[in-house]
Amino acid sequence: RHNALPILDPGMIPASAWKNAGRATPEAALETALWAAAAGDMNILAETVYLPPSTRAKLEVAMAGLPETLRQQYGTPEKLVALLAAKEMPLGAMEVLGPWEGKDISMPPDMIGLRVKLKGSPGVIQGSYNTSKSTVLVLRQTAGEWRLDIPQGVVNRYVSMLAAPPAQSSTAP
Repeated sequence: RHNALPILDPGMIPASAWKNAGRATPEAALETALWAAAAGDMNILAETVYLPPSTRAKLEVAMAGLPETLRQQYGTPEKLVALLAAKEMPLGAMEVLGPWEGKDISMPPDMIGLRVKLKGSPGVIQGSYNTSKSTVLVLRQTAGEWRLDIPQGVVNRYVSMLAAPPAQSSTAP
């Protein structure tokens, strides 16, 4: 019996090969964000997040309703978004499939959509990756660096999560 290495599609880059590649290009910023999420470095991930001013203000209002301990823990809207986004991303392997070109949609020159395929870490089945997600991630260039542009729909969902009352435990007396 031998330990098989996980089987990845050609072109997939395993998380073990990711690095802090900086933010000089959209691809570097994406790799840095995934590396930071996989490594649990929420500070670097938060620095790779772009929130438009109106979105940031909406998150600040939502955070103001949180208990002081949570506000201290999250610190900034970017750190909160980084933490919530990291929990949703499959962080086992990735492949950049190329730029996204939507029909009848043109991106401004400071934005790009990248088609990416993400796979989760190996699961219970030896050598397999248990989750897979193909998506388009939008990156925006600001101050000469590329950052992940968090969609308004995602931010709205996070704000709803923060506003929802905590689940009551169902322990009988």
